[in-house]
Amino acid sequence: MEKFFIILSIFEEIEKRHCILIGCTSDQTSLCRFLDT
Repeated sequence: MEKFFIILSIFEEIEKRHCILIGCTSDQTSLCRFLDT
């Protein structure tokens, strides 16, 4: 179970960077805000 959370946290970090890179399109703004919290 621990490995799952590690993978999830890495995935979230990638998503955060992806949101920054693309500048958050309208469809992904909510996702970016969710990940920022």
